[in-house]
Amino acid sequence: MQTFYMLIMMNKLLIYEKSDDGYERVSVNGNLEYEYELNKVSEGINQLVKIITDEYNLDSESDVKYIVVKNADVLVNNAVLNSLNDNIGKIISVESLIKRIIKSLSEKCVPAIDKYGINYDGMCYTLRNKKIVIEEFSLLSYTVTVDKLDEHIMQGIIDEL
Repeated sequence: MQTFYMLIMMNKLLIYEKSDDGYERVSVNGNLEYEYELNKVSEGINQLVKIITDEYNLDSESDVKYIVVKNADVLVNNAVLNSLNDNIGKIISVESLIKRIIKSLSEKCVPAIDKYGINYDGMCYTLRNKKIVIEEFSLLSYTVTVDKLDEHIMQGIIDEL
């Protein structure tokens, strides 16, 4: 059984696997991001599962399990999760990881992070009264790219397991 970690984002998925040094992003067809069309999520996920099964020389698609980190879009999450079906090992909400990232950035004295929050995947996440509030993208918020998030994401996933 091979386990991968899948981060759902708008229009793309990031896949990670455990390595000796921690976690590494998986290249799918030569790309570190697997792009899919919102109106064809199911087809995209089925193709991804097939590609990974072939690239890792697995006997069948049932030999793969995914630990999935959901994003803020319920419809996209449901489409991805329904497509993965029996291949889901665990589901983690992005809000739990965002809390960790906001706290870490706050400790590093990022200006106004507590007030304005962070932008991630086109949405603004703010920590208010120990709960994540999701709003539209804000120009005042600290924008975090996926490359900057890799360390936080994988450590957050480990903590959630």
